[in-house]
Amino acid sequence: MQPERAWADLIYKARAATLEDAMLLRKPPDRVPVCTFAQFYPADSAGLAPYDVLYDRGKATEAWLTYARALQPDAIVPFSTAAVAGPVFDLLDFRLFRWPGHGAPRETTFQYVEREWMLPDE
Repeated sequence: MQPERAWADLIYKARAATLEDAMLLRKPPDRVPVCTFAQFYPADSAGLAPYDVLYDRGKATEAWLTYARALQPDAIVPFSTAAVAGPVFDLLDFRLFRWPGHGAPRETTFQYVEREWMLPDE
């Protein structure tokens, strides 16, 4: 195994153990684990608009990797709505919210469409 890979495996196992100890209450963890829910911050810090996150997978991936390398959190809560690419939303003509480039400006995040989707008699 390459030295870099061996080092990464050790770090991963240590962080996983810290997270497991804290979540499962087996024993006090060696330190307080840091888990981030970054939303659009990695993209914004890389100079990307929310539209870029949904429609340019390469740029978005690089932004999140740069964020993870810089801050070294123990875990990153995935940004689930960014995991589904804009073209998929376009294809489905998803109507529950507007997203960058589809009803919302490219520089904004998602916006829930408030309306009564199911009537009382349904």
